[in-house]
Amino acid sequence: MRGLTVNLDQLYKVYKPVRPEPMKTAIVNIGVIVTGDWRDPFAKGDSILMSDGKITSVGSSSSLKDFDVVIDADGATAIPGFIDSQVHNTFGDWTPRQKVVGFLESYTHGGTTTAISASEVHVPGRPKDPEGVKALAVAARKCFENLRPGGMRVHAGSIILEPGLVEADFKEVADKGVWLAKAGFGAVKSPYDYAPMIAWAKKHGMITMVHTGGSSIPGSSGIWADHLIRMQPDVSFHVNGGPVAMPDEDFPRIVNESKIALQVCTAGNLRTTLLLWELVKKADALDRFLIATDTPTGSGVMPLGMMRRATTPASTASIPAC
Repeated sequence: MRGLTVNLDQLYKVYKPVRPEPMKTAIVNIGVIVTGDWRDPFAKGDSILMSDGKITSVGSSSSLKDFDVVIDADGATAIPGFIDSQVHNTFGDWTPRQKVVGFLESYTHGGTTTAISASEVHVPGRPKDPEGVKALAVAARKCFENLRPGGMRVHAGSIILEPGLVEADFKEVADKGVWLAKAGFGAVKSPYDYAPMIAWAKKHGMITMVHTGGSSIPGSSGIWADHLIRMQPDVSFHVNGGPVAMPDEDFPRIVNESKIALQVCTAGNLRTTLLLWELVKKADALDRFLIATDTPTGSGVMPLGMMRRATTPASTASIPAC
């Protein structure tokens, strides 16, 4: 049988595949466009133009003839999706704390389009040894790379800081793509023991987060201003309580003696939220004031949690909702 010789280069030129043009979408007739930047909260114009799923311009549209899809907003307000920076995901769209399936997808209906893991601490039987916490973080991150509940992007895989971790462990997981580290749930003798682990995590490019206030799970301990100032994490979680907040006298210290980002949560209390707001405003440090839900926890599943966290303080004090 005679063989058949094929010149692949020539074949490619003859049958060169046609790449589809990216889809172009325009949203027009928008009443108000919110930017998400508190310094300049509203954008001029009435249109948002997109190509291949990404925003290319915000303002006005001179011509719509090149767009594949045109959506008339009929005067509605457009706002960026919320980023919930404290979600306790496990694997998949399920939480054992409330035995709820589909909670992440339900959060998208409340405007949350991005969630950041506060660690997978609620995974049943979660490991506590160094190899186990590393494996858990890597596995969670890789699983959510391939899962977008309701279209939500979930940044999962936060390594839980436990005794026995050394600097090489942080380099190992960082090399595998893990960029989040959480202190506050480990079996350390003192919260001060987190300090070297946080320094190692930051050295290898990770964002470090610390539980703040009273202890929330058996075996952990309260974390207060002295601990935070020694640790110097990137973010202090639920400063307004989760649900037990720091003593009032700790708030001026954490605002004025550190550069730590300070997060307030729906699961915390309103009084200390307002206290913190006044302090960061006086210190000209509004960039450090973050909102999140800290859910699912014993406080429940809150699809409208981010919206509630924004609107409740805004309705009771001089905190702008946008």
